[in-house]
Amino acid sequence: YLVCIALHALASVLLFLLLLLFTSPLPAMLAALYFGFHPSLRCWLGWISAQTYHIELVTLLLIIMTLYKYLKTSSTFWLVAAQVLFALTLFLKEQTIFLPLWIIGAVALYRQTTATAPLPFSKYLARSVRFTLGFWLITLGYLAARLANLPFRADSQNIGFQLGWQAFVARQSERFYEFVSYFSDILGTNIIPPGHPLLKGAIIALACLGIGYLCINNKHKRISVFLLASIPLFSWPSIIRYHHPRYS
Repeated sequence: YLVCIALHALASVLLFLLLLLFTSPLPAMLAALYFGFHPSLRCWLGWISAQTYHIELVTLLLIIMTLYKYLKTSSTFWLVAAQVLFALTLFLKEQTIFLPLWIIGAVALYRQTTATAPLPFSKYLARSVRFTLGFWLITLGYLAARLANLPFRADSQNIGFQLGWQAFVARQSERFYEFVSYFSDILGTNIIPPGHPLLKGAIIALACLGIGYLCINNKHKRISVFLLASIPLFSWPSIIRYHHPRYS
């Protein structure tokens, strides 16, 4: 239990330091505190089998920080360090398998916002694709190693639906309340005692309206959309199969 707490505390500090690179101390501290004391932690903090999630998150934050160092210094050391950390976390827990896709958007947005003479966004995207080639090679190597040792089986009992778009869509249409729990866990409304669905629904609706208002009324709409899209990208197990608070 203490190991889980130590890892989570380390992730909270790293998150604060990472946010501090892009914003002022107060919002960085508030976001780190919200993450550090998120209500959903009471559901799973301390599970032995869940320690991999804490380690994975710490490594993910280190990857982002090393990538930032590379973008600031152009030192190959930081890029290699990010790629090595990505390989380690991928073989530990494959939830970060979509990280190269996220890096494409993140690096393109960063380079555009920091450029003295901005180019069309498509050019930054093209350069970011080339930038992530090493990460894609690591991903392909992981998939090849996984398939060689654990051959793919279309087992509907494990994934919850038959392979195919129709079965997938039908399965997702039955998971309305599961997705409500997903948003509830992200927003921290699970601190409210059971039996108050209307209150939770109202809080979720108000939060969505507030986030939508902030996204519309700011100068960095593209960054806002990217950050919102990052939420389902990194919590894809909740979207594809089933939701658990630790996936949030």
